[in-house]
Parts: sequence; C-alpha cells; structure tokens
Amino acid sequence: MITIFILFQFMNIIIATFKSVLLIKGPKHFAALINAISHSLNIAITYFVSNEIPIYFSIPITFLLNLFGVYMGLRILEKMKKDQLWRISTTIKGEDVKEYIDELRKIGVQLMPYETGREDFKVVDIFSNNRNETKMIVPIIKKYNAKYTVLMNQFELH
Repeated sequence: MITIFILFQFMNIIIATFKSVLLIKGPKHFAALINAISHSLNIAITYFVSNEIPIYFSIPITFLLNLFGVYMGLRILEKMKKDQLWRISTTIKGEDVKEYIDELRKIGVQLMPYETGREDFKVVDIFSNNRNETKMIVPIIKKYNAKYTVLMNQFELH
C-alpha cells in the first residue's frame, strides 16, 4: 500500500508542478487539462490516505517526495521548452570592445554594437538562438567582465 501511495503522490507532485507553471505561462486549454488531472488525482490520494495510510507515514513521505517531485517537474518542463531568441544586452569597457566583438564573431553569434557617444563604455547586443549558443557566449561575457541584461523575445523560431 505504501508503495502505491508513493508512486501516486510522486506523480501528483510532478503534475501539480506542471499545473503551477502552466497556469501562468502555458496555453489556457492545456493548463485547464493539467489542473483537472491534478485535482482529480489529489482527491484519489486524499481518499487513499484517509482510509489506508497512517498520517505519520503520509506527511514525511509527502514532504520528501515534494523535494524531488518539484525539482523533477521543473526539469521536465525545462527540457520541453522550445528554443527562443534571446537578446543579451551587454555593457563593456570601451578599451575592450574590439577584442570582445572579435571573440563573439569567432563563435558565429549575431551581434549589434551601438554607438553610445561615450568612450569609456560601449553597448553590444548579442543574439542567442538556443542554449548551446548561450553556453558559448557566457564565458566571453565573464572574461571581459561585461555587465548584462537578458531579454527573451516572445516568439518561436522556425
């Protein structure tokens, strides 16, 4: 009985995590479906616990399952996320801007330097199409100690 409870509760926690994220960020019809599944499963588990599993087992098990289940749910959603265009707006010392741009161009990312009218700092926007590009960009930003802001464009790449 406890094994069945653990399996259903773990599934419920992952689904509840999906529900929390999708209610805010997801399509309405998908969020409604996940919400209905989550609540239905929660009722079944509540009934099961109230009739079969002592409370002194269910509370610590639920606590531990939440620690892992929420993490797993978020990781699954992260893996399912489509790549999007990210704009990384960086501010860099004027004396480093040429080498900075050259290094970024060597890895093949799109960028746009701006004329700021200042010599001490320059602004360079870098466009990342996916996580792999971002993994190549970040070390260069850090190497030059650039300050940055990350913006996500709200459309999917085709």
